[in-house]
Amino acid sequence: LNQIDIPGQSEELHWLQFSPVEEHFYRRQHIDVTKDMLAKLKKFDGDLKLSSLDRHTLSNLLYPLLKLRQSCCHPQAVRGQFVNMQKNTMTMEELLEQLIKKVTNEAEEYHRGYVSALNGLAGIDIIEQKFADAAEKYREVLRSVTDHEGKIKTDTLQKLHTVANLSELLAAGHQGIDPTLRDSELPDLAKQFKEKYMKKYLVVLDAAKSAV
Repeated sequence: LNQIDIPGQSEELHWLQFSPVEEHFYRRQHIDVTKDMLAKLKKFDGDLKLSSLDRHTLSNLLYPLLKLRQSCCHPQAVRGQFVNMQKNTMTMEELLEQLIKKVTNEAEEYHRGYVSALNGLAGIDIIEQKFADAAEKYREVLRSVTDHEGKIKTDTLQKLHTVANLSELLAAGHQGIDPTLRDSELPDLAKQFKEKYMKKYLVVLDAAKSAV
């Protein structure tokens, strides 16, 4: 190297101070990659050497680490997470918007599962004639929808299911169901949800009829 005037190798360390957005992003990446890596490692014997694995298996095993390396270069370098870097490079503000959108979608999906589970349990209570327990589960759904209103969306069909079934339970006059101030509003609320849900399909149906 000296003969062609190439300087010797050197190493420099620069400690970075993350912004709140960057800190959240990389902490989330660490959690997700760790979870993926541990899930893959569980499939192998702890005494297995990496050198004994074929190339395809090794690449699949180490893929979570590739995503971590890519994210350390730029958040958009991780394939499938954000807009391709060839189109445009996001600012930290745009990255924050994407992160909020992604987390909101995840929260809506978890809430959808929660509401579905409560509605299902309420249905089981009705079959077992535990009407008061069923009503309480339906009310819990309505409380959850109200608590998250303006933050995450709840499917109209799920709300219709809850309100219509709770309204029918109350109309049946079962013993042990405590009344609330909103009970009288349930039939009108169910009608509103039904009209809202059906509206988009009626528009499509009308368009199809016009096309024919």
